Amino acid sequence: MTIINLSLPKTGTSSLEHFFLDLGKKVANGNWKNFRMNYLISLAINNKFDYCSDLPYGGFKIYEKTLNKFSYILIKRNSSAWHDSLKNMVSSKTNKSNNFDKQLDEFYHAGRYGFCKWLSIFANNDYSKENLISKYNNYLEECLQFLQKNKCDFYYDELENLNIENLKKKFNIITNNQFGHFNSGKYQGK
Repeated sequence: MTIINLSLPKTGTSSLEHFFLDLGKKVANGNWKNFRMNYLISLAINNKFDYCSDLPYGGFKIYEKTLNKFSYILIKRNSSAWHDSLKNMVSSKTNKSNNFDKQLDEFYHAGRYGFCKWLSIFANNDYSKENLISKYNNYLEECLQFLQKNKCDFYYDELENLNIENLKKKFNIITNNQFGHFNSGKYQGK
């Protein structure tokens, strides 16, 4: 079984990735580098790994052709906390300019070009809090509708109340491994 995490960045994707790594699963780690996107999707289709996170950039069209091949995870985070964490992640890795466009440009040149490209498309280059939160909520609703309409095998939870025991039960995971927060650096959003 291949599990695709459709959750957006800053919703526990790295923590879940490390949880599956600790289980000894083959994990296609991260998808923030543009050149890896299509490669990762093709690996998923051909069952070359057990779990992949940060793959929603491939879009729903690819999943429509492979509905029965994957199981999915979708984690929701408080939208205001998600926004703050996203902005904090970018600003913590830059020279602290107050201009988010300049921070994003610096983040891009620091090697996070896939993330920056995704965010510019996702937000339509409007990084206001209202727009980002609206886009985030719309994305979650679109994902849920897609998964429910197509009767996909999926697990949905809220990050703030994530019950790892329910996740383990859903995917028949037997382990005593603990689930922890992987990105606990200074840019951790609350």
